[in-house]
Amino acid sequence: MFLAKEKALYMTLNLMKWQNQSFVGYFWAPLELENIIKSALEKYSAAKISAYDNHTIPRPTYFKVTDFTNVF
Repeated sequence: MFLAKEKALYMTLNLMKWQNQSFVGYFWAPLELENIIKSALEKYSAAKISAYDNHTIPRPTYFKVTDFTNVF
């Protein structure tokens, strides 16, 4: 279990870029979850979340899952 956690940690860190003495990573999240994500990151003083709109990356498809659509 320890090795699996270490491997997952390093795989995640390898997706980030080292820039200005910190790691920078990008992720997609629904706008309706923005406040939840920000409140979860408040306890980490070094973590910062901000919108990045200057990109050409296509947005991923997101379907909100309800009780009805959960089976599909």
